[in-house]
Amino acid sequence: MQEENFSHNKNDASVFWDGTKAEVQKNLHVLFQDRFERMRKTGYDEAEIQEIMENMLSRERSFLTRILLQIEHARTEHGEGRELIVLFDIDETIGAGEILEDNTVRTILRPSLIPLLQTITAQGAKIGFISTRSVEAMQKQLGEAQNLAPIRQYIDKNYIYSPGRNESSISFRSYEELAAACKQKFGGAIGIIDDSRIGGEKDGDPDPDAYPDSGDLDKLAVLERARPDFEEKIIVVVDDIKYPKFLNNKNGFYGVPLQEGDEGRFFKP
Repeated sequence: MQEENFSHNKNDASVFWDGTKAEVQKNLHVLFQDRFERMRKTGYDEAEIQEIMENMLSRERSFLTRILLQIEHARTEHGEGRELIVLFDIDETIGAGEILEDNTVRTILRPSLIPLLQTITAQGAKIGFISTRSVEAMQKQLGEAQNLAPIRQYIDKNYIYSPGRNESSISFRSYEELAAACKQKFGGAIGIIDDSRIGGEKDGDPDPDAYPDSGDLDKLAVLERARPDFEEKIIVVVDDIKYPKFLNNKNGFYGVPLQEGDEGRFFKP
């Protein structure tokens, strides 16, 4: 990958994708050729398979370009001098777990991932994980060819995080209490969340999408716990749940939320 600078511009994002699409398409074929062949044998015609492939390519384009644009946006707001760290969730974000016939597990990494990681590291950023997989499991899987070893060279092991059991310890009985507790624990002038992004209504009722769920709360608690690691750094978080959209850009926390229905999420065909 030769791309080392990425302008905060949708036209540049389109150009980047045009230069990467063929590689991603090739990776897609390698990853799923056996699966596509089984689909042919079970009655899928070529038009249906082609449609599935095009949909997957569209997801990869959305995933890759949104992340690079957010990285550049963060750097534009905070300056090139600050170190930048990108934290990725794993499952349904950069890959998908699969149980094999011998009951072992493998991780299918999405076809745009390695070109993306190459570009991020070429720009001088560091890359880590924020996943519900345990830290021990992720460390181990970075040495396993069927799991995370293909991306091991891009991962900084100093930035691997996982929530503990009930990490956030927030209890609430209403959306109002949830919003207040979030702002107290994670918000404020120096908080990791932007208080103005928490809460809202839809059709006169609280909008569930405007409030974090339990998984979001645990991930926010992880970021809060890890704050000493992030002093004077810019953090970009990529995850398939809601909490990245609540992060406080002013304090150096940015997010790319790949929520339910989002084009950027990753699924096996």
